[in-house]
Amino acid sequence: MPALLAYARLIRNNKRMSKRTSLDEFAANCGRDIWAYTDGGCWPNPGPGGWGVVIGSGHTYAELCGGHPDTTNNRMEMTAVLEALLAI
Repeated sequence: MPALLAYARLIRNNKRMSKRTSLDEFAANCGRDIWAYTDGGCWPNPGPGGWGVVIGSGHTYAELCGGHPDTTNNRMEMTAVLEALLAI
């Protein structure tokens, strides 16, 4: 959850992150500096879980998410990071 809280603070405090876009458009227009916030978890552990990624560059960002019906917290955390890396 800390990554999602950091992302919420970033949106509230940073007006330059102004355009949400599709991942394809983001990949076509991203600059050299790319950042990503990732998070994943499940409840109970093991149990149903999900992961999320917010990836950005310059004035654009994209969101990715997914899940699994039977997983662990560690698996969802690592899946989020891997999906972020695959997106770039």
